[in-house]
Amino acid sequence: MPSRTPAPTRTLPPQPHSQPHPRTPAARVLPRAQVLAWSRFKSVMEGHVQSLSAYVPKAVPEVHPHFVARRYAELVASLRLLRPQSVEPMLSNILRALRSEVERLFAERLARHHTSRKSQAAFLINNYDLIVTTLAERAARGEDSGHFEQLLDSIKAVFVEEELAADHGRLISFVKQSEPLLLGGDVAGKVDGGHMETLLRNFHDTWKAAIEKINDDVLRSFASFKLGMDILKQVLTQLLLYYTRFLDIVKQTYPNGAPFARYILSIPTLMNEIKNFSRNF
Repeated sequence: MPSRTPAPTRTLPPQPHSQPHPRTPAARVLPRAQVLAWSRFKSVMEGHVQSLSAYVPKAVPEVHPHFVARRYAELVASLRLLRPQSVEPMLSNILRALRSEVERLFAERLARHHTSRKSQAAFLINNYDLIVTTLAERAARGEDSGHFEQLLDSIKAVFVEEELAADHGRLISFVKQSEPLLLGGDVAGKVDGGHMETLLRNFHDTWKAAIEKINDDVLRSFASFKLGMDILKQVLTQLLLYYTRFLDIVKQTYPNGAPFARYILSIPTLMNEIKNFSRNF
């Protein structure tokens, strides 16, 4: 019998899981490129921090925003919007270092070139407000904007007190010193009635001109009209509160009516004048 030729065996192609695919050139290069790019970026950012630390102003800075504030805000906004997740923790550390150096530059070196606390406060308000506003406009609010918002609120309070102290410092001091003395209820002999009358007569004679001066000074101190009106509102509101507290002391000292009551300016009259200046009320 003729011999049969055996049927050829069929060789199956290797299964996909039988051996790993070799890495493509791009897969090998990309991690290395990321390391190099991050190293270069970190070096550049550290250079920014060092340049801020070494910056020495050549002249007294204006009260209006400094160019560093805008450059810092634009840089932070760009980095926040990019949000590179792979380096987020490292980026956050760099931004904190940059923020700390910017804050030190403004508060410890630039602001101190101004001679008065009020001018220093106005300078810081203008710059912190620019940073906060820029980050909000770029939809890049976060840790940085929250930090400067807190600083802005605290510095606004300083400016308000300094602005009022110029023309109403003695009245404010009298209120702060007298209120604790009247807590017990027995007011006899605790408050100097003559000094009280002097303060009241002075306020009666100068209050309208003082408000006009506050209006001019505040609007001149701030680059943004919106910011200026916001500060003006705070200053005039605080003036109203101090005057109301002063009248409460007068009433407690003279429950049957003060002998100098004709010099008392009514609260509605003061409020009406304040509304004429602070148009956002």
